[in-house]
Amino acid sequence: MDVGTFVSIIIINKMKTMKYPIYTLAGFLTIGLLAFFQSCKKSNSSPNEVDPASTEYALEAVKVITTTNSPGLQQNSNYHFGFRDNTVYFGNGNFFKKYDIAKNTFTDLKVNTNLNFAGYGSRIINATGGLYYLGSTAIQYRMGGMIIYLNPWAEITYPDDVKDGERAIVAYGDKIYAAGGRDHPKSFSVYDTQTKTWAKLPTIPYDLKTGDGIAWNKKIFFFAGEQSNQGVIYDTENLTIESFTIPFSNTLFTSNDHQVVSFKDRIIVGDRGGQFHIYNPATGKWYAKEFKIEKFRDFNGFHLFAAENGSLYFTGVENSNFSLYELKLTLPEKE
Repeated sequence: MDVGTFVSIIIINKMKTMKYPIYTLAGFLTIGLLAFFQSCKKSNSSPNEVDPASTEYALEAVKVITTTNSPGLQQNSNYHFGFRDNTVYFGNGNFFKKYDIAKNTFTDLKVNTNLNFAGYGSRIINATGGLYYLGSTAIQYRMGGMIIYLNPWAEITYPDDVKDGERAIVAYGDKIYAAGGRDHPKSFSVYDTQTKTWAKLPTIPYDLKTGDGIAWNKKIFFFAGEQSNQGVIYDTENLTIESFTIPFSNTLFTSNDHQVVSFKDRIIVGDRGGQFHIYNPATGKWYAKEFKIEKFRDFNGFHLFAAENGSLYFTGVENSNFSLYELKLTLPEKE
């Protein structure tokens, strides 16, 4: 006989000697005590129940496509990658192509010889009006209208006091933010795609070279390169800058690699060595575990993209072939 049953018998026997109102009160007490003892008994019998808070992050790579037919790439060459409307754009000064993920098709596009690695390096970014490349020159691949059937490429305003290489470049709204650089590592400027003008912003509090950045919740997060563990947050509403320290040395040592991406309200920082770190900007905390995907170590020109279809992609040149992987990110139910 368990404790709950024993107590119930005692109470019921006692109730038989009492009047009706007391009997009712005792009945409620009996039910309450039985529930209490049964709950204690149940909790002791479920030691393997999983706490949702203990759920781990997970990051795995699933191949989408690897092709040897289009284009014919060389492993020892450099390539730029960009992403817009679920389509990968890639090339250099010799060719420019796009790969439509949904249709699984490649299309040749008009080449621009300024899309090269001579002088200032840069990356292709997606912003209002098309794709932009800010390197030795500043060019735009314009989207929409009949103009794409003529010459989609056009140079944009690029003053000498703004021009620099290996900058962290982020598109947010109608603006493009460019921070740091090889020659002026503390500089910070913004380009308005509507007015087509540049403006200077407060200087970066430390040297930001070959860095990268991402927009999240009206803020721009910049992460330094060249083995630095520094970062900076620019508030686009309050126009303030604050620095922060990241718990690892960021190895963003090549300016054409898109290393930072915002996905599922997390910021993912990767390097071309196949290492990834996850940051939760809402809590201001990094996930302690470092993820390593060894197959990405030898990629040329690797990029991370958060697509409009809700997927996270990794693309680059693998053994002279265009390769696209989807990264599957599992998040904890609560933190």
